[in-house]
Amino acid sequence: MKLGSIFFTLFSLMLIFISHANAKTHHIKFAVNSPGTAPYIYYDFISGKYQGVVVDFFASLEESGSFKVEYLDSNRARAEKMLSHGTADIFLSSSVWLEQPENYLFSNTLMSHNSYMYSTFAFNQAFNPNQSQRASICARRNFTYPILSHYFDNNMLIRVDSSSQTTMAVMLAKGRCDFAIMSDDNARTIMYNSEFCDIEFYQSPNVISAVDISFVIRPELSDVKKQVDELLAIFISSGKRDKSVQQHVGIQVFPKRLC
Repeated sequence: MKLGSIFFTLFSLMLIFISHANAKTHHIKFAVNSPGTAPYIYYDFISGKYQGVVVDFFASLEESGSFKVEYLDSNRARAEKMLSHGTADIFLSSSVWLEQPENYLFSNTLMSHNSYMYSTFAFNQAFNPNQSQRASICARRNFTYPILSHYFDNNMLIRVDSSSQTTMAVMLAKGRCDFAIMSDDNARTIMYNSEFCDIEFYQSPNVISAVDISFVIRPELSDVKKQVDELLAIFISSGKRDKSVQQHVGIQVFPKRLC
């Protein structure tokens, strides 16, 4: 990073911290789609705490003295209800995944969520739902896949729900579904685990779905959204986000070969 950029980032951060110095501390309840997924936010059984890009970002907010974050176990469907009832303040999602996105505030984009199809055999061409009639697709329970909804609803593709992306990978490895759909970041984190050492995984050459994910915030918390957006801009421009992603995912690439 150039010296001028470093000074600009530090100066911007200093101005934000000064502007928030006399502000009250916001006690934020963050609803986690438990047990979460790397690199976004996931439960680390070794430390007994949530880890991930989200945690790293909120740690920077807590350093400003404006926020104190509490993580609550939840799921995607329940998280919307928790915000509506005021029992949670914020969660991570995309507007296209929500039942009533008009009811919430959205921060600026944290990162992109690019989903691919994964298989235990190589793809000869781009994945095309119209050419994969009646193929079984491992999917995450309660997740919405807008681009595949038509095919699932009309039994052109068979949806096989699982409780987590890890379970999806296990089912794919055991041949209980033909394909699994998940984000590139999720796949790299999960499919390179030692339990899949004797399995090869392949990624479709085409992106199946690309959406931006951001923080979904209760409409009453417009001041929180403003502060989140300010610090999010610095978190990204400083390179901290990309560093966090690499820390929680690594540099693995597909195809994933035998160990």
